Amino acid sequence: MKSVIWCAVLLGLSGIVGSASAEQSRGRGGPPSFDTLLSAFDSNDDEALSSDEVPPPVWRRLSNADANEDGSVTRDEFEAARKTRGGK
Repeated sequence: MKSVIWCAVLLGLSGIVGSASAEQSRGRGGPPSFDTLLSAFDSNDDEALSSDEVPPPVWRRLSNADANEDGSVTRDEFEAARKTRGGK
């Protein structure tokens, strides 16, 4: 089950920080919510995601949302990145 979630997350993250427009990605199911990412990867239950919790391909995309460059992405950073990229 985690491999299915991982694949969906990786494909969806391309809609957050990739070159596809938000509207196009929503047509394919859209990027995962932060809650989906947390339930899949937040192993220490700190409500943030870091490079040691997510697979490297996911972190390469997700780390673009790490606004304060502290090595983890919070809900606020994730949502701000999504808005910057034209998502809702």
